[in-house]
Amino acid sequence: MAKLKFTNNEIKVDIEDNIFYIDIFDDVANEGFKEILALADEMKSGNYGSYDDLIAKMIPIFDKILGEGAIKTIFGDKKPKMMHIIQLAYYLTDEMNTQREEIFKSIYVKK
Repeated sequence: MAKLKFTNNEIKVDIEDNIFYIDIFDDVANEGFKEILALADEMKSGNYGSYDDLIAKMIPIFDKILGEGAIKTIFGDKKPKMMHIIQLAYYLTDEMNTQREEIFKSIYVKK
């Protein structure tokens, strides 16, 4: 008899020694990732105002994806720098895409 084991949709991310879990098929997290990609397009076009404006837009998005207060947990009282925000955006999108690919490969590969 064939056996079914459900795949875990949750990924574990380690950011500055803080562990967060993201359900890669969660609507709220996915909406946050779409917002990150839209802001990345703004950044590429140069149409985003100042770095401070962009950082201010990104912080609530990261809190949406990682959980309320995540940025405060990661940075404490320090103000995030633009390079930190870019690194975090790339890290999260890469982790999410990698996990999705692995899940879909495991579904479609016959064993």
